[in-house]
Amino acid sequence: MIADTELTAGELVTNAIRHGAGPVALRLIKHRLLTCEVSDAGRSFPRLCHTRSTDEYGRGILLVSRLSRSWGCRWTTDGKVVWAEQDLPGHDGKDLA
Repeated sequence: MIADTELTAGELVTNAIRHGAGPVALRLIKHRLLTCEVSDAGRSFPRLCHTRSTDEYGRGILLVSRLSRSWGCRWTTDGKVVWAEQDLPGHDGKDLA
C-alpha cells in the first residue's frame, strides 16, 4: 500500500506542477479511507488517457485510477483539488466502533 500511495501522490503532484498553476499543496487524510488531495490554482480538469506503450506522457491519471478506489476533481475558489481514495489495509469498509 505504501508504494501505491507514494506513486499516486507523486503522479498527482507531477500533474499539478506540469499542467496546473500557482502554488501546489499535498494533503493526506486518513479516516475510513486514505485520501490523497493535491491542490493548485489551475482550471484544467485532468483527463483519463489511454496511451500506447511508446507514449512518453499521459499515463499519470491512468495509474492513479488503477491504484485507487476512486478519484476525481473538485473546483475551489482558488483553482481545483484532484483527489484519490485508497482502502486502508485490514479495513472492511464498515465503521470502526
